[in-house]
Amino acid sequence: MKYMGSKRRVANDILNVMFNIVETDENTIFYDVFCGGGNLIQEVPLKNRVAIDLNEYVIEALRVIKLNPYILPKDRQDFINMVKQYAKDKHIEFKTGKEAYNYMKEHLKEYPKWFIGYIGTTCAFGAKFLSTWARGTERNGKKRDYVRQAYNSAIVQHKRIQCVDFICKEYDKYDYIKENSIVYCDPPYSEASKYPRMTGFKSSDFYNWIRHMSKQGYNIFFSEFSAPEDFVEIWSKELLITTHKTRYSVKVDKLFTTEEVLSRNNVDKKDIIQNRFKQNGIFAL
Repeated sequence: MKYMGSKRRVANDILNVMFNIVETDENTIFYDVFCGGGNLIQEVPLKNRVAIDLNEYVIEALRVIKLNPYILPKDRQDFINMVKQYAKDKHIEFKTGKEAYNYMKEHLKEYPKWFIGYIGTTCAFGAKFLSTWARGTERNGKKRDYVRQAYNSAIVQHKRIQCVDFICKEYDKYDYIKENSIVYCDPPYSEASKYPRMTGFKSSDFYNWIRHMSKQGYNIFFSEFSAPEDFVEIWSKELLITTHKTRYSVKVDKLFTTEEVLSRNNVDKKDIIQNRFKQNGIFAL
């Protein structure tokens, strides 16, 4: 599912690096913390997968995609009809998808959480939850139907997340299993755009939690543009980031872990620093 800050473009790179460090088997549990649209967890080649996020709307949307994606709106007109169907005002009319979207945003209590989570990300500009209505054109000049595009993606994702448990919880309140597991975190980046529901997140608290989990014996990793010096950068890649409707910037996305995790898995920190974990074609750009 489309989501702001999605790891869709680099999911396989990140997974390969982690799996080259931690030995896995058929019983390994993979935790995707701050799972967003589920674009990384769907690529994990393990049967035991748990996706965690605090956004209850997005978690409900992912549960619907997993269980029955065929109830999702199939195109822009279908979306408009569904907004009218749920609206308390049965005489309301919308000329455009934007009008229907704005009505939904202003009357959230009238709509199911899954509907808000699904439309509020896949049809929002930059996939930023409940931001402005996404606008764009196809090569032939016609308006892009983001609802149809999202539906087609959901049908594909449906098949890839059948073994995933979707949990709505704060990252530091979940009871993780330590033995034979990998914990990957994609937190709100300190330099990234925020939406109101993220205002309570503090990077300093998150880093302390990572340190605690590592010392407790968890194989834990996280993504960020930068991190305090006591963490070890094990991978990086340049990405083109949308900063405005017409502006972009290049950022270096990085994957970090701790010295304890490397030592526990018999990986030499010096080799990481010198080669950025060059193995099986995996290396930092």
